[in-house]
Amino acid sequence: ASCDAGDVPAGHDAVFEVDLAAGEAIVFMQGGGLDGQLYVQGACDGTGACLDAVDQRGAGGVEELLFAAPATGTYTLILAAYSAAPADTRYVIAVYRWEDPAELTCDDGFDNDFDGVTDCADPDCFGVAGACDHETACGDGLDNDADGDLDCFDAECAGQAPCGAESGEARCTDGVDNDADGATDCADTQCAGNAYCPVVLIDEGFDPWPPAGWTIVNGGDPAHTWGSSADSGRFLTGASGLFAVVDSDAPSATLDHDESLITPVFSCAGHTNVSLSFLHYYRDYSGTDSASVALSTNGGASWTPLATYLADTTDGDAVQLSVTAACGGSPAAMIRFRYVSSWDWYWLLDEVRVVAW
Repeated sequence: ASCDAGDVPAGHDAVFEVDLAAGEAIVFMQGGGLDGQLYVQGACDGTGACLDAVDQRGAGGVEELLFAAPATGTYTLILAAYSAAPADTRYVIAVYRWEDPAELTCDDGFDNDFDGVTDCADPDCFGVAGACDHETACGDGLDNDADGDLDCFDAECAGQAPCGAESGEARCTDGVDNDADGATDCADTQCAGNAYCPVVLIDEGFDPWPPAGWTIVNGGDPAHTWGSSADSGRFLTGASGLFAVVDSDAPSATLDHDESLITPVFSCAGHTNVSLSFLHYYRDYSGTDSASVALSTNGGASWTPLATYLADTTDGDAVQLSVTAACGGSPAAMIRFRYVSSWDWYWLLDEVRVVAW
């Protein structure tokens, strides 16, 4: 062979000849396990002009090329094994006419139009009588038989996975309207009341700033309290966009900080479980510094501790806390993030979520 696909093959060749008219296009492919290379050339000899070549480099791959005859004549198709003693000797060779611009033959197992999808998986074949006139895939988001009914709305999908009751984690998170009632996954009432379809009570990423409905209580120096990370020079691993920062290292002098960031009021009533999650980085400096999380159900008159940090956490620490007991079914709960420090270091906070189910 005169072709060179990058690596010189040492194994045996499988050689075929095909007669093509000028401009006629074919797809030449090889798979099955063999580490091989595909060549198309003119005359079947070592000096024949190389017209096309492909090598995916490695066993188990699929080599595939699209070749259009430059002139009417006979062309040589060559499959060359890379190794004289291949670890996997299995191979499948296919040569078929390229169907452009659409897949016209829908039951031959070939990707005739070279668009990456074959037969009834190709939208060109949807509804073709005798080949693709049945809804063979009931969760692919496609009307495979072109009858106007999609997936589980098609009567042919009755009793076939993933169609059926919209319940359980698998069917409430698969993106399919399993029971064909017009509501998908967590929007379906059958999926409500589960941890995988929670009710979102608080969802705050602090971008933009200030967060709507939140309260900032400045109990220390009036010029320094909770603020946005924009231009702060601080970075929180895992944060998306801006995040909240309280930084006692920012002042150039020793100043007292007692800073609280408090969520809007939310209701725990009617929920069996309530959970708080957040992303943070607390960096400690001295024994008088602390960061704490607490919950109130009486407008802030008293606070139930949820978590306290007296030493450095990891950067981007993802925390999840059950607040079910502290909330006690209250219709008016709120959560406080409080930072106390005299000078140096900081607390970074993002992705605060309270969910219930």
